[in-house]
Amino acid sequence: GINAEYGDCSTRCYTDAQCLSWRFDGKNCALSSSVPHNVYASGITSGVKNVWNLEDQSLTVNRVDGYPASGNMTLMPLSTSQVKTTYGTSLDFQTLWKQFAQDGSFSGVNSQGLHGAIALQTQLSPKQNTTLSFVLSWYFPNKDIVGQIVGNYYATLYKDSLDIATSVTSRIPNICLLYTSDAADEED
Repeated sequence: GINAEYGDCSTRCYTDAQCLSWRFDGKNCALSSSVPHNVYASGITSGVKNVWNLEDQSLTVNRVDGYPASGNMTLMPLSTSQVKTTYGTSLDFQTLWKQFAQDGSFSGVNSQGLHGAIALQTQLSPKQNTTLSFVLSWYFPNKDIVGQIVGNYYATLYKDSLDIATSVTSRIPNICLLYTSDAADEED
């Protein structure tokens, strides 16, 4: 299918030292040594070379540096106390979905992949409820305006998306979050 084919194109880029981005038109895979601007084109799937890594209980994808699409994104659990956290990456979203549908978890991280995910699990007693939260942070420091890289202000405050996620999770207890559930009250 198309997913496997564009996954193959991504794999070709991942294994080619000169490749920084790829483009798949449904039949042909084109590799590029640069990263063009994001442009929508019907029937085209494209991507930027990236590498996934698991560090400090966080899943981060890093894209090549020096282009407007360069940067990284991190998924981090808000709390790891009494929470089982699993991570997954795949070239095909359906593979991740099938893993999650089996038992609510993922089977692991491969440094190559187009898609990444996090799953949080905990044990609850009858009539107990809880909220399991995670942080999605991003760091794309090379904002482009009409061909000129002007940057993003947050790039002066943080070094990457993991730094942002760590900062946010450390401040969450000091932020007042109110969640009410009428449904939980009705069950009693």
